[in-house]
Amino acid sequence: MKNFIKILYSFIFVLVVAQGFSLSGCLPWGIAMASSDHCGNGICEQGEDNEICQQDCCGGLFYQCFDSAREDCLSRGWKEIIVDVDGLPRRMMWKGPEGSWRYGAIIVLHGGGGSDINYCGRVAFKPGLAAMAINNLNEPMVEFTDLAIREGFAVFALDSTYDLVKDPEGRPVGKRWDSLVVAGQDNRDLPFIEEVIMRTIPGLQPAGSSGSVFMTGISNGGFMTILAGTRLSDRIAAFAPVSAGDPYGTYFDMGTHPRNERGCAPGVWRDNATKEMIHESGGCASEGYLNEEPWPQGEYKPSFKQFHHKGDAACDYSCMVKVRAHLTGQGYKDAGAMILKGRRSALKHFWHREYNKPMIDFFKEYSSSRILQREL
Repeated sequence: MKNFIKILYSFIFVLVVAQGFSLSGCLPWGIAMASSDHCGNGICEQGEDNEICQQDCCGGLFYQCFDSAREDCLSRGWKEIIVDVDGLPRRMMWKGPEGSWRYGAIIVLHGGGGSDINYCGRVAFKPGLAAMAINNLNEPMVEFTDLAIREGFAVFALDSTYDLVKDPEGRPVGKRWDSLVVAGQDNRDLPFIEEVIMRTIPGLQPAGSSGSVFMTGISNGGFMTILAGTRLSDRIAAFAPVSAGDPYGTYFDMGTHPRNERGCAPGVWRDNATKEMIHESGGCASEGYLNEEPWPQGEYKPSFKQFHHKGDAACDYSCMVKVRAHLTGQGYKDAGAMILKGRRSALKHFWHREYNKPMIDFFKEYSSSRILQREL
């Protein structure tokens, strides 16, 4: 029966994608080919000067998922916060355990085309089978944050911007984190993450809590996790990227349009050394891993643990191997990757519930009662 349900979910997933519908607001990495004018509880006109609204305009045909999933988050005790970062409103959802945060806080980042609600809400809309398929794909992420909170962590789910991040040619990349280093471009998301670490978390932290801050994220959010974990290394106790590769050796290419292009996360990703698309088998495999952007040379090098499926057909396993080589070469401590095995498929790119407990245990191991450096 379980196998039948998995096959059914896969069939629905492929059917929806093939018809060009957008699931981007509901899924951890957006499978989107179309946009929608609907936003939040109202209507968002295309081009409206409202960043929060524009992010929700990425919801596509199933825009109701934004409302129902956010409402589900709020009904389950999550709270929404909007902070100003350099004049730009930035959104997050957060929830903590009763009392002190025994092990500290975890920052979680969604994938390209996704949203902060991927980690806390379940969608409720018709058709029911599509809702079942989406919830099945997102459920392991919700289970992860539920487990983290039960175990004594607070969780902060951050939301990316829409069409503000640019590729090396200056073309907007959709609903994505600014996760890839581009020479000469200021990063739009590191100041947001730093604001959360330096001010938001300390301002909410109960007395007696651990000061440790951890990071994880999937896909585009996994790349951003590695970038933040190395750029803000003295403020991160440990980080755990999921289905991710090298932020210093990969670039967005918005000039290439795949057949099933995702409306909220368009274009492709390419490896700096091979110039191949990272979803291709062996796309990041090369001798010497050349053409890297400079890595930071901070004194503190936190531990990391990678989570990846060897059959990932969206971010190839070779990309995980590449960034591990760079991280260890830079002195970051490898806690040992968790690798799942199976047939190659884009579905293998999603968060797997097998990741949850090992990741929580990894963060617990590196939790401390000390407060990490918080001076700007």
